[in-house]
Amino acid sequence: MRVTIEKVVAQGDGLARVGKDICFVPGTLAGEVVEVREVSRRKQVVRCELEEVISASVHRVTPLCPYYSRCGGCDLQIVSPEEGVKIKEAIVLENLRRLGKVDFSRVTVDPPITSAPLSYRQRVRFQVDLKKERIGFFAAKSHEVIDIASCPVLVPELNELLNSGRDEILTVASRKRGRDGIVTVPALCGSDGRVSLSAEPVSVSVSGKPLQASAEVFFQNNVGVLEKMIPFIQQYTVGERIVDLFSGVGTFASFVESEQKETVAVERESACLALARENLHYTRFFTGEVESWGKKEHAGEVDTVIVDPPRSGLSASARRAIHQMRPHAIIYVSCDSATFSRDTAMLFQNGYALERIAFADMYPQTSHTETIALLRRIS
Repeated sequence: MRVTIEKVVAQGDGLARVGKDICFVPGTLAGEVVEVREVSRRKQVVRCELEEVISASVHRVTPLCPYYSRCGGCDLQIVSPEEGVKIKEAIVLENLRRLGKVDFSRVTVDPPITSAPLSYRQRVRFQVDLKKERIGFFAAKSHEVIDIASCPVLVPELNELLNSGRDEILTVASRKRGRDGIVTVPALCGSDGRVSLSAEPVSVSVSGKPLQASAEVFFQNNVGVLEKMIPFIQQYTVGERIVDLFSGVGTFASFVESEQKETVAVERESACLALARENLHYTRFFTGEVESWGKKEHAGEVDTVIVDPPRSGLSASARRAIHQMRPHAIIYVSCDSATFSRDTAMLFQNGYALERIAFADMYPQTSHTETIALLRRIS
């Protein structure tokens, strides 16, 4: 059928309406007229496959990567990086209006935080098919490994590993068990060019501060964007009692801790906190769930909570734990605007207001979004 794309929504799909049906079409842009084929249907939600672009958007460009049509990674290579930023920021703000009930007349929206659109990614998860000796990434909505020789968003050292270091990746993969011979090999490139494929740490310099991290713990993928987020964290962290929830290796805490402040890093992964102990000097540590710290260790109110939860956002018990701390400020870093919008609506009910927000383009060329926001207690 022929449809007109209304807008681009979460996960980079174009949205079109046909009667009462809502159609989602990957690889399309607002205003385009396209021929599509229905792939699946659930009531009035129709998933479609693009057959042909009849009338293209002025913003459409030719994807620069030869693997674009097969690899499931960079799904927004059909627009310029600048237009991609606008599309993703609009998705974040719309989710906040629709799901979070945010009134933007009372919110400051900072300019988007951006970086180089290529060669930015220093952390990655390679997919390895041991039976076919393929190394690369999954095809879209599939567990088929697309063998890749070079990826334009990876830093040069990781591309070198894809080329001359394939035997090393295969050796690491062979030590792991995977379904149908497919395993994941994480990689993190340090600032000195050394690559970790295991728990062995490397040093990553963030705004001149060396931080220890490894391939097997969480660390931000894009140091260029991360460095531009740090001033937001520093500027809006208030008071002397600071709690960094889901603290990872202590990246954010390392920029706000001091001898004069009481800072606590809360993280359930012991491997993360082992590295955080190398990165932090004036911080107390708690290994466990956010909810556990709230119940067992919390005594009195705190001034600022920094929270960077997983894609699922804050659980109900985590939100209750934050409410019990009664922080004056909450700095929320989110990689999913839908769960962030849900959590924001819940925090409104607990006496907070969204004061400031910025979209951070942590993943150029893709539909993934990152948001950093400030909420303040008003009651």
